[in-house]
Amino acid sequence: MSKAKDMVKIDSRLLESILREREITKSELSRKIGKNDTYISKTLREGAMIPEVSESLICLVLGFDPGYFVLKDVEERSETEQTPADLAALQDDISWLKAQKEADSKKLVMLINGLHDAGTVLEKILQKVGANTLQLEKMKDDFRAVVKDLELTGYDKAVKYLKETLANGRVLETDITKKAELEGLKLNDLYRAKRDLHVDTASTGYGKNQKTWWFIS
Repeated sequence: MSKAKDMVKIDSRLLESILREREITKSELSRKIGKNDTYISKTLREGAMIPEVSESLICLVLGFDPGYFVLKDVEERSETEQTPADLAALQDDISWLKAQKEADSKKLVMLINGLHDAGTVLEKILQKVGANTLQLEKMKDDFRAVVKDLELTGYDKAVKYLKETLANGRVLETDITKKAELEGLKLNDLYRAKRDLHVDTASTGYGKNQKTWWFIS
């Protein structure tokens, strides 16, 4: 009988290591993937099989590719071993992903429509003024820069943010993540950008006094 592709087991040591490094609690991660506060801690403690889509959500939140936390040497559960609870959990995850996708699509449509309307209004104003001055040219350039920035994806903004933040040397990880959240950046986009830009890390101090620094070699 073929083996199901929708149930996997988490590499608990790897996941706990990442959570400690980023100072994220298991309860926080549980909430970020739409589960109750004890979902992650219970999964790691019991070594339970979880839906593959749940593992993908964990990877999405932490900025990794799907399958990053799958324990490779554990055979997946066969179709006959799936319980009603497994199927219900899988259905919940699928429903949550669909709702997130619909919400994101609506936001994107609203943003594009807003940009189009704003651009049309500004062009009409500039046509009526008809004055070829440095001030008007600057207004056009500023507007184009704003539109270009708004058209960037969350990942693109995270890449731009990291390049600017680390341009002058190393910076505390906590300062980087706090400022990123204030600017509306998602942590999973930030950590994906960190990976793709090959940002290095270094730690100083021990225990509670330990600090992690980010820098580009």
